[in-house]
Amino acid sequence: MSESEIALSRHLSAAAVRDAVVIFSESRSVLRVSERFVWRLSLLALILSKCRGQAASLGSLHTLSWALQSAATRSLARRWWNQPGTADIATLRTDPRLETTISIATADDLVEVTRNGRIELTERGKEFAALIDSDQDVMQEEKKFLRDLAPINDTQISRRIGGLGLAS
Repeated sequence: MSESEIALSRHLSAAAVRDAVVIFSESRSVLRVSERFVWRLSLLALILSKCRGQAASLGSLHTLSWALQSAATRSLARRWWNQPGTADIATLRTDPRLETTISIATADDLVEVTRNGRIELTERGKEFAALIDSDQDVMQEEKKFLRDLAPINDTQISRRIGGLGLAS
């Protein structure tokens, strides 16, 4: 385990680790990065850390989470960002694992859901995001993509990606 992975795992609560059910079995299939628990929590923290007020609507998080899934989705989202009004509603997808990730992050005190439904980093979440951001070897493509979009806020996402109703 690398130093980064050890440091990231320290931010998970003892209860979350203790209560986790782990089953090992032989499998020939490879688990995609986007299906890995630590990557998903890290991505959520990183996205929120780059948003105005370190908070975003659920729709914006779906849009950005989808955009960060692969090189192809990053390229498509970047094109839509740079050419507002060209987004294709049939292509843009919600992330079915995002709400579970938010629930886990909330239980682990990394994020909180505000009264108006926005998801916001807590102090612990900000520390976690800063740790990810400071490690030059972790999530390089994701960081570059988010830097290229700056400043990121719900209004910008809605205007640039288009009126899809996901980023409101």
